[in-house]
Amino acid sequence: MNEVSDPVVSIATASKLRFFPISFFAMIMGLSGFSIAWRSAGTTLLPYLSWVLGCIASVLMLLITLIYLLKAIRYPIDVKQ
Repeated sequence: MNEVSDPVVSIATASKLRFFPISFFAMIMGLSGFSIAWRSAGTTLLPYLSWVLGCIASVLMLLITLIYLLKAIRYPIDVKQ
């Protein structure tokens, strides 16, 4: 049988790692800023929320850094662009 290559399907099945955006780091910066702002506010409502948000931001930062490092190893040309 003769198969026709569909560009939409090939783009959809392409590695998501190749198109992982660097802008995800901005999300972590916002979450870290929110954690710092919550701590600075000194609220008595949920006093440990700043610590929890800080831990979540730290774990996400490590995860996103590892993913982007993997992207840099596998697709160095895409990272340079």
